Amino acid sequence: MRLALVLALLAIAGCSSRNPDEQQRSLDRVHQDKSCADAVGFYEPETGVVSSEAIAKEVAYRYLKSAYPTDRHLRPMTASLKNGVWTVSGSMPKNAAGGVAAIELCQSNGRVLVMSHGQ
Repeated sequence: MRLALVLALLAIAGCSSRNPDEQQRSLDRVHQDKSCADAVGFYEPETGVVSSEAIAKEVAYRYLKSAYPTDRHLRPMTASLKNGVWTVSGSMPKNAAGGVAAIELCQSNGRVLVMSHGQ
């Protein structure tokens, strides 16, 4: 019995991602931003289209790189999730002049709400 329990726990632990950026975040449709309420189409995952920090960073990078192709400070990126909206921004090296690019994405459907660049 103990062996079966240990094997089951190891199997579950092996399936979960060790990288916290790849952990799927639950989608709170009740408190999500009203701009994110539109459905994507016929299929929408329970956790949303942009379900993890890693996906949010990759989608943000693609958008920001196309808008600001000469920006060398897009990566590393930081991402935070609040009310179903991912806020992702680049980072500046210490003592560097300028600003960073930032974007807000809906977790549910991937819609871009805001894209900006600081000075």
